[in-house]
Amino acid sequence: MKTPLNISLHYELAIIFLRPNEKDILCDIGGGDGVLWRIITLYQSTNLPMYVLIDIDQKALRRAKYASRSTHTHIICGSATALPLRKGVITKVTCLELIEHLSLNGVNIALNEAHRVLKNRGFLVLSTPHYSSSFLINLLDYGWLAGHKHFKVAEVKALLSKAGFKVLNLKIFGGLLSYLGGYWIIFWLFILKRLVGNKITPLYYSVMPLENLVLRISRIDAYKLGKRGRQLIVKAVT
Repeated sequence: MKTPLNISLHYELAIIFLRPNEKDILCDIGGGDGVLWRIITLYQSTNLPMYVLIDIDQKALRRAKYASRSTHTHIICGSATALPLRKGVITKVTCLELIEHLSLNGVNIALNEAHRVLKNRGFLVLSTPHYSSSFLINLLDYGWLAGHKHFKVAEVKALLSKAGFKVLNLKIFGGLLSYLGGYWIIFWLFILKRLVGNKITPLYYSVMPLENLVLRISRIDAYKLGKRGRQLIVKAVT
């Protein structure tokens, strides 16, 4: 599936790793208002998977219900550490920008839960902030200010192995310009949003000013820092 340049890179990489199809039951853990599903349906009109969104944020889930309205979607209020699903019923799981919000014990439990609900040879796609070897990258990272954890590659591999996963693919990405997109989103959501409000469309449908341009610029040096990049994404199998 060809993905466009005007979506966040970690979503594009997630979709490439997932390769969703009509045989899949895809569980998006901590998926908020279901942006992953909307991206899939925007750029893949056929062979859609069954999509199960699980999040604890009820407001986000209400937005997801309003936005999806599809027979392919199931939206459930639940925790990553106690998934309301039976064992071995899911073919693919995503944990995108999730584990940095959990305690270390919570991460272990969440990964064990993901493994529990996956079928044999099921796939997990996980993305999280990377603990870069570059002092400048770490200094500029707004995630530190928000209290987000950052993980080294070895730490992620160890956590996945402990939960019973085998890593198949791992990419480190995100350069200095990628902060442009993040800071612009923060500026728009927390400052401009309070000035102009939602006079035209709900927030989850609003297009931020210069959004496409900012996202395209943020990709320019996405891989140039190599192992010093600010984010990582991994595909693992049970």
